[in-house]
Amino acid sequence: MEPAVIAHMEERLGRIRGSVPGSRHAHWAVVFSEVPSRKLSRMPVSYKAKRLVSVWTVGLSFVPLVSPQTHHKLRLELFTLCDPQDRFEAERVMGAVAEAIDTTATPILRGQVIGPLPPEAGVHAVYASMPKMFDTDFPTCNTEYGPVAMVWIFPIGPSEEKFILKEGWKKFEERLFHRFDIDPSDWGRLSSLSLKHIRRCRGISRCRS
Repeated sequence: MEPAVIAHMEERLGRIRGSVPGSRHAHWAVVFSEVPSRKLSRMPVSYKAKRLVSVWTVGLSFVPLVSPQTHHKLRLELFTLCDPQDRFEAERVMGAVAEAIDTTATPILRGQVIGPLPPEAGVHAVYASMPKMFDTDFPTCNTEYGPVAMVWIFPIGPSEEKFILKEGWKKFEERLFHRFDIDPSDWGRLSSLSLKHIRRCRGISRCRS
């Protein structure tokens, strides 16, 4: 496992507390950590009153993945944030997503939706984004093998998935990250967009909360 990647992740997500049982593979594993309070203090208001844990992959970036769109080789690691009581649910989902990436040798790209997931997953689907809540250096870790992208995975509901498919991921993120009442680390939250709202929304500039 690349020490530079572990140091890069632990600096933002906290020291590794342990690995997830059954998640160890030939070159990667799923681990968890407690996000330091000094990091939470810099996040949007919805995060500040919470204790957060992070569930993330270590070693997934060891093998380069080929983008089906550009055919470029990419290396990545995944992470998510959640309340401590949702950690086991997050671990199951993150392990399944990492396993799918490893098996298919296909990277997950920003704006991509993985789902619908089976009922036992506990969430409808998950979404891939950049880690906007941390410092500007977090999205990429430079290693001796090349740059490694840090991909933020968080749950979304059916109406949010429909919005992404209809309006595009850029409009979804613009709306998501400009509303302070939405907390992507809440694995039990309701969809931030109603189906009625999506039907009448033809452009993000005309949408209202």
